[in-house]
Amino acid sequence: MSMHTRAFGEMNILVYGQDPLVPMKLEQTFAQARPADEIRFDSFEDYDQAYDFAKDNKNIGLVFLLENCGEMDINSVFKQFSKLGDHQDTCFGVLIHNGQESFKGLRAMKDNDQFIAYYDVNDLLDADKAPFLLKEIWEKYQEAFEKHIIPNALAQTYRSMALLHMNEEELSFRQRLCTLLTGEMNVSWKEGFLLKWHPILEILEKDEGKVLSANKTLTDYYQMIRPQGGMQDITTVASAEIGIAQKVATATTLLAQIAQQKQLDTYLTETLATVSPRSKALLRTIKRHQQRIVEFSQTTSSQQAPRLLKVV
Repeated sequence: MSMHTRAFGEMNILVYGQDPLVPMKLEQTFAQARPADEIRFDSFEDYDQAYDFAKDNKNIGLVFLLENCGEMDINSVFKQFSKLGDHQDTCFGVLIHNGQESFKGLRAMKDNDQFIAYYDVNDLLDADKAPFLLKEIWEKYQEAFEKHIIPNALAQTYRSMALLHMNEEELSFRQRLCTLLTGEMNVSWKEGFLLKWHPILEILEKDEGKVLSANKTLTDYYQMIRPQGGMQDITTVASAEIGIAQKVATATTLLAQIAQQKQLDTYLTETLATVSPRSKALLRTIKRHQQRIVEFSQTTSSQQAPRLLKVV
């Protein structure tokens, strides 16, 4: 599955290093691999130009950094770029070696957990490999971001507290439904992360508000996709003037409530009877997976943590 057009959201991506022409060639290869995101990649060989760009842009979320990055050590260079992302809560880096891993590079990877990968420049410049490597890097980025916002221990706490207010089967249904719908809707990476956690965050916001509010960054993010109240059917949700992610969250909540009433099969059959190729994207997606959604509601899931959602 290819990465969809909103995967990178609004972030910009910086490529920097002092090997002649290499940053530019990397930018060109990445743009060829991701034409829809060509404007997000910017490359520099001059440190001052790269620094000024990051300072003015304020939206750098990912840095591709060549080991040959000047007199400053690798971590210092990355820190200078990453601290300028006022419009990003965090910034991660991909370190690039020139054909062979070095002691300097391995040490930088060990000392800085914001470096998420270490690649050979020749692989990244390979037009056939680049699309797959960018997808791999993007998956690592999402995993790192999730751990930054919700560390593993906190994730377990959130889930345990949610299960005090909802049984395992209902929570599992909501998670599986949300994952299914998110996978086919054109949501950004950050929206995908929030939708993965929506079933749990919704419970915590309702029943454990103080616990959730203690994580201000996550609380603020959740407002982006918080279900829209007052909507009684998915047709209204699909036509509403709200964001795609908010539609998915609202539809998930609504369908879960109907499933609890044991009326989901009948409801979907009646509501989706007139859905056509011209209908709203959300309705077409639900129609396409109607049988699976009904099966989700009828089966009992084994006890497991939320599956990792990858926005592609």
